[in-house]
Amino acid sequence: APGLSLLPLHLIAGSKAIPGKSDETNILLAVNRERQNAILSRYQQFQQRPTAVMGAGGRGRNPVLSERDRQAMSELAQEEMMLAHRFRRVQRLRDSLFHRCQFVIRPIQVLLGLLGSVLTVLLVASLAITSIGQTNDDICGAPCGYIFRGDLPNPLNVLFLKLSPYFPVDYVLIVMIILYMFLATTKAVISIGIRVLWINLYEFRRAATQPQGLLAATMLLMLSLAGLSYSLTMSAAPEYSMFGSQKYCNHTTSAIGSRDCSSQPSLIVPCHIGAPSDLCVPTVTSTTILKIIAATPSLGVGFFYLQWGFLGMFFLALLFNIIQGCRKGFSVDPLDEGDEDLEEIEARGLLSGELNTEDGRRRVKRRGLLAQGGGDDQEYGQGPNSYGAVGNSRGQ
Repeated sequence: APGLSLLPLHLIAGSKAIPGKSDETNILLAVNRERQNAILSRYQQFQQRPTAVMGAGGRGRNPVLSERDRQAMSELAQEEMMLAHRFRRVQRLRDSLFHRCQFVIRPIQVLLGLLGSVLTVLLVASLAITSIGQTNDDICGAPCGYIFRGDLPNPLNVLFLKLSPYFPVDYVLIVMIILYMFLATTKAVISIGIRVLWINLYEFRRAATQPQGLLAATMLLMLSLAGLSYSLTMSAAPEYSMFGSQKYCNHTTSAIGSRDCSSQPSLIVPCHIGAPSDLCVPTVTSTTILKIIAATPSLGVGFFYLQWGFLGMFFLALLFNIIQGCRKGFSVDPLDEGDEDLEEIEARGLLSGELNTEDGRRRVKRRGLLAQGGGDDQEYGQGPNSYGAVGNSRGQ
């Protein structure tokens, strides 16, 4: 349900323009590293004193970072890693084929978004009209599993019946609806993630999604397709899904009891669930669903209320997306990191080879200075905080 409103909005709004922040990010990186070097330079002065820091045994003492400098270095290290990762992403997006062909892809996105909006309106209107018709007191409701429905016009069903003589236009439309529902469900799963109430179990990120999350998403998509088969057959386009383009003569002559509509062609009507079974042959899918619901009406009742829940969730999601769009904009930020952990960013960079040797040397040096443990009486070049751990020791 959330994907039906989210997908058209994002297609129409498109992605935010990739900010020209390469130079800005480089400046921020340079400032960050200068601040780190300024802190480190105060402790590197110990190396320039050959005798001032020598102890009684002829050994120097370890220049330990103060608590204030340690905290500042830790914050600067995290900021540097995020800036470097953001800079690499900006460069990768700028060099991508999608960005280079954006002037061609953007109009197609807008057209697809408008088409998706039309399909969303048709689907929601059809489901709502069918659900309202099933509540009619004059027909068998809950005892029959809400199989029968009223005579309210269903826009999607009428459209299919009008297009059915023009094969294969109706087939193309139904394939478009199925694919659109699948893409909308996928969009919702990726945007929301796998959740249990307010607990977020798995998030979906490019090249960083856990295998368990992918398996859970696959199961959800399979279940959504199973529910889609019921919704199309019983709610979205019931007559077309059951009988296709079949029609029958709804006029019986009083003389011999045969059907003759030669003089009254207006009585040749599309087949429906109350039509004679010898004239209208239902599809295998609809026959199977009807037999199951007729044998177990509670399933039909459950699907009926779940359908109302689906409509309610759609309108809540639409309201939420509109409010969020007015506050933060409807466009998608291609550089949005979400809640990605710094360790995950670094591990992915090491595996993909994005971190060069200079980055590696800086991290080794920083971790050597930020390592916990040791005191002022640690020997120079021996403890975890010593310059020997970072390759700057003069040796003994």
